[in-house]
Amino acid sequence: MMTKYPLHKNDTIKAAVTAILLTLFATIRKNKHAVLDAGNTEYMHDYRVAIRRTRCLISQFEAVFHKQDISHFRDEFFWLFGETGKVRDMDVQLVNLQHYKTLLPSSVEADLMRLNDQLWAEQKMAYAEMYEVLDSKRYEKLLSDWQRFLNTAHLIKAKFADSGIFRLADGRIQKKYLAILKLGDGITLDASDEAYHDLRKSCKNLRYLLEFFEKFYDDQEIQALLEVLKHVQDNLGAHQDLSVQIKFLQQLPSSQHPIWNLLVTLLETEKQKQRTEFKRHFEEFSEYKMPSPKN
Repeated sequence: MMTKYPLHKNDTIKAAVTAILLTLFATIRKNKHAVLDAGNTEYMHDYRVAIRRTRCLISQFEAVFHKQDISHFRDEFFWLFGETGKVRDMDVQLVNLQHYKTLLPSSVEADLMRLNDQLWAEQKMAYAEMYEVLDSKRYEKLLSDWQRFLNTAHLIKAKFADSGIFRLADGRIQKKYLAILKLGDGITLDASDEAYHDLRKSCKNLRYLLEFFEKFYDDQEIQALLEVLKHVQDNLGAHQDLSVQIKFLQQLPSSQHPIWNLLVTLLETEKQKQRTEFKRHFEEFSEYKMPSPKN
């Protein structure tokens, strides 16, 4: 469910930025203990998205912050997001294992069970490492410093603080939208995995910006744009997951096992299918114009 942010079109930059970051901070705070429940990946997803959205707003509105302050927090949230990555990867790999069973003959079930045991062991280790991170002094300092920073009178540079948020937000959204159109037009069937992934990250940032400031635009238009953007993201997300799965299988100690080679071949075929479907989804997105601002 999309988070609603308490914004108004005539808000100042300081009021709007503070409201968004405090909303995201509440999610990060609330989900600290919940993410350690290995049986519920929804909390981990919400936790990581809140961190990613925080990083998005920091990067897209970097000019309004004091550089010496925001560069530190940008680095710390990058660290925190990275520390949760292995848990997410193991959760995804265990889900993928169920898909592998549908691709391979039943005769290799024993091999899949061994992989399953290995993944569970690595997941347990990943959660233990993440527990240490979330229980560390560095983590607690990040959260306490960030909360203090969000409540300081000098959060935003003075020359921006009392300016209206709409013009700045709309400018960032328009710029990101045009950049995505240019990036997407350059994607070909033989483009690198990194090119697809870079476009995916840009699409995520556009989606976050649109969600932050959706109240400023025509409701029907913005929901229509978000819907087609989601189709592109789903396609790029499936492509990225397949790329990660392939690399994971290729790095297994038993990577020379013919079963893993067969599985890699099957996943490569699926990845190529996602590449073929990308153009259709992107052309659909390209037909939509940016939503009209509300009066």
